[in-house]
Amino acid sequence: MHESAYIGMSKHLLKHCADLEPLEITVLDIGSLDVNGTYRALMPPTWNYIGADLRAGANVDVCMPGEYEIPIESDSVDLIVSGQCLEHCRNPFKLVAEATRVLKPGGLMLLVAPFLFFEHQEPIDCFRFLPDGMRAIFEECGIETIETHMDVAQLQSAGHVDCWAVGRKPNGTT
Repeated sequence: MHESAYIGMSKHLLKHCADLEPLEITVLDIGSLDVNGTYRALMPPTWNYIGADLRAGANVDVCMPGEYEIPIESDSVDLIVSGQCLEHCRNPFKLVAEATRVLKPGGLMLLVAPFLFFEHQEPIDCFRFLPDGMRAIFEECGIETIETHMDVAQLQSAGHVDCWAVGRKPNGTT
């Protein structure tokens, strides 16, 4: 992850999850392998953070047996975060559908992926994202979009642009 994604995730957690801070909730970080940092330190101490990735390593608590298989019980996670992961997935629709399966009804999903960034194979690099693309993924997976945007101010300060999406799994949906 790059510094602007870390800062952006911090801002989105504050904006969308501030009322959850005193609660004991479960957070799943998809694509959590510590390549250039993690989101673990952003989570309050009362939150149960679970890092999931395809391969074992630093910051990975749960190893995914396949690209679209999260070995976690359905409807069991309160918050899903995923930063700089979707571009490395051959089918981001399938991955977000699997994330939706483990997300509790009413749970939140915060995604960030690059719109403008150099090719970086870790291990593959497949896509770049726009707000309409993020909304399309959410719609296909049954997630209600709360917000999507690009941080174009990053282009001058960081040399790249991220695309953000925040959504909620409707109540009564499994």
